[in-house]
Amino acid sequence: MPTKSNTGSAQRLDADRGIGMMGSEASLRKILTTVASSLAADLPKVDAALQSGDVASANRLLHAFKGYMPIMACDALVAQVTQVEQLS
Repeated sequence: MPTKSNTGSAQRLDADRGIGMMGSEASLRKILTTVASSLAADLPKVDAALQSGDVASANRLLHAFKGYMPIMACDALVAQVTQVEQLS
């Protein structure tokens, strides 16, 4: 499983954490598939909400995404997602 960003400079995914929380690599892969589908659907909605000034809708969408982060992301990414949600 990938543990580095495209540049290789910073870890984003904590596969060991995810496997520990989900119980197996297969379970982690399944939740990652769900997260990817959710992001594909929801990120354009977040963008549209922010473009129209609908901060409440953007916050609701970001809050749902933030719930996935502690399962699989490194602490720094969890903190960044939390900060973005709080800003909205």
